[in-house]
Amino acid sequence: LQLTFIDIVVYVSLKASGHWCIRWSRILRPLFLIDVPEGRQIRRAVRNIRQTLPDVLNVLFLFFFSIAAFALMAYKLFAERGLKYPNGDPYFPDYGESIWELYVLVTTANNPDVMLPVYEQNAWFAIFFAGFLIVCLYILANVFLAVVYNNFRQHLKEEVRSAVFLKRQHLAQAFDILKDPLHCGIDKETFQSWLKECLSILAVAYFGCKVRGGGAENREEVKNPTRVISDLKEFLQLADLLNVQLSQVKDNRNFQERYYPKIYRSSCSLWLREFVLSKPFLYIMDAMIIANAVLIALDLDECDWFFLPVFCLEILLKVYASGTKNFFKQFWNVFDFLIIGSALLLILFQAAMHGMEESVAILEVLLVLRVLRLVKIIGTIDRFKVVVTTIVNLTPAISTYGAIVFVLFYFYAILGMELFGGLVEFPSSVNGTDCGNPRLRGVQSDIHSHYLKKWDFLTDFINEVGMYPDTRSHRDHVQHIQSVWIAYVERVVHIGYHPAFEVITSGYVLMTSKWARLYFLSFHISCVLIVLNIFTAFVLEAFILEYTMSDERLQWDMEDKLRNIDLVVDKYVSP
Repeated sequence: LQLTFIDIVVYVSLKASGHWCIRWSRILRPLFLIDVPEGRQIRRAVRNIRQTLPDVLNVLFLFFFSIAAFALMAYKLFAERGLKYPNGDPYFPDYGESIWELYVLVTTANNPDVMLPVYEQNAWFAIFFAGFLIVCLYILANVFLAVVYNNFRQHLKEEVRSAVFLKRQHLAQAFDILKDPLHCGIDKETFQSWLKECLSILAVAYFGCKVRGGGAENREEVKNPTRVISDLKEFLQLADLLNVQLSQVKDNRNFQERYYPKIYRSSCSLWLREFVLSKPFLYIMDAMIIANAVLIALDLDECDWFFLPVFCLEILLKVYASGTKNFFKQFWNVFDFLIIGSALLLILFQAAMHGMEESVAILEVLLVLRVLRLVKIIGTIDRFKVVVTTIVNLTPAISTYGAIVFVLFYFYAILGMELFGGLVEFPSSVNGTDCGNPRLRGVQSDIHSHYLKKWDFLTDFINEVGMYPDTRSHRDHVQHIQSVWIAYVERVVHIGYHPAFEVITSGYVLMTSKWARLYFLSFHISCVLIVLNIFTAFVLEAFILEYTMSDERLQWDMEDKLRNIDLVVDKYVSP
């Protein structure tokens, strides 16, 4: 904050006096996202990336060394042949250009265009490019991912081990404070006073189990009537029990059972509730969802009026059978309620205000969204349950690594605006052919050899792809951070190096120098090769952990003990 304040004061002073200046602190703004107290998970991920980097740099060096070796061979093989690209540029003219061309080839952005000039002269040279792709793309790139995964896994285990050790150390200190020095345990009065501070139903459950439980625990209570927790091991188990969500059975009744018990507990109501929560009802509604999707694909609009009442009835029956609170605990139930409820309200509104034709169009959009519930059908299959569970568990991690990618995007966006801002300006006319920089006029693009032609380098590409702001707005390339973000997303989404991004890189090389490639190269290495590979390693580790470990047996044993003291796991499994 102090550096930012100093930078603002200096910038305002220099700007007021008419001097040229740069706001260098803008690059550091994303660090606030990491330094805030709520960014603990982001800091942990950054620390893990920092610990993984030293071991990864060895493989990264080997990767670039292989590219440099192949580039030297390519330069000696092709430079003296007088070959040219279809746009007239020399073919592998020097060693630096050879390294760049082969690096882009690893990302497959210029494949097979980089090979075609020499391939047309001698087809056997294709063996060179095939060998290069096998070594650098299919072997070293995958070895790089394997090394990233192995190091990430080791550092993750060490971090989890240290976190568990720190937790047990703090719990041991708490136990030493609470325990009775004479009996080496926590007495009933101390435990009850602790309950008043925690106000946890789980602690009450544990206390009730100790007082009213049977077996060995009851005999221990008889020997030590004033002791509730006997040793540190039992205290650690209580800390783990606090992570389970529980509710008392008497408070778990829904609205119908609480205010209309006779009707809700009648034989007809009991049969209806059992049927709604049974698998046959689930299969019937799944068949309805599939039939709705099929009829939407066949463009049979008349059937939508049948499915809307059926889906509304389904929601009402599920609310009645499970209760309102339990119903809205499930994500897909909330999703169904919002979609069907919105469809019902909008169709009634449109039918009353504008007639039935427009209401049908709105209903189609909302019912198409409900087809997404097919994903839930896949999640109920045992073979796919691990995958779906892993995806659900990865949601917090996606936000964490997404924040890291956002920090990198922001850093490179601000840096790109300072380096390249104002180099390209759009014409005032939409159909204007001025490319905005004299060095780009008459330049040909070699993205795809099938579409080579004379064109103004960046203007046509931007008009066709729409990656940057509209030409009518007189905005500059890399002048607004939104346009830079969009360009980076295009590059990261496409694995490696999108051909369109190669066009932009080549354009700014023409306007500045070949050193501009270092900017785009560093972005590709930091975001794609390192961060995204580490996130891939995290996904692999999460899937393996979900696939190999299961705590269902432990959960069932805990539920049996809790039911004996009129407690139930506060969990509702939707059919």
